Amino acid sequence: MGTNASFSEGAEAFKPYANLEEGLGRLMNNKGLYSKLLKRFQTNTEAVNSIEALLTAGDTQKALEEIHAIKGTSANLSLVNIQEAAASLEADLKYVTGENKDSLFEALKESFNKTMGLLDDIIAFLEA
Repeated sequence: MGTNASFSEGAEAFKPYANLEEGLGRLMNNKGLYSKLLKRFQTNTEAVNSIEALLTAGDTQKALEEIHAIKGTSANLSLVNIQEAAASLEADLKYVTGENKDSLFEALKESFNKTMGLLDDIIAFLEA
């Protein structure tokens, strides 16, 4: 992978919310680009509120589109907890009855908020 041991040890502090080594690997170890993309993701503060409003309004299709988008973006950035929570909610709404949507949405919201709270530290770590 090309990352050194001290980087790997520091990156462990952000798991399970972010897999920095995987994210860097996707970007050919370009820390500057990864940091820039994480900063762009950081501006997406209303994503979960939008999904919640759509689910409350019963607009499952539009909610699924937004859930799918956040799942894909978080997967590309190796923001693992968000990706997994979004995937679970998406699967429940798409393939099951949606009866678990409330608890799965809460898991997504918690993962999103925790990860967003860590992004400043993650970015500072990448830029150090």
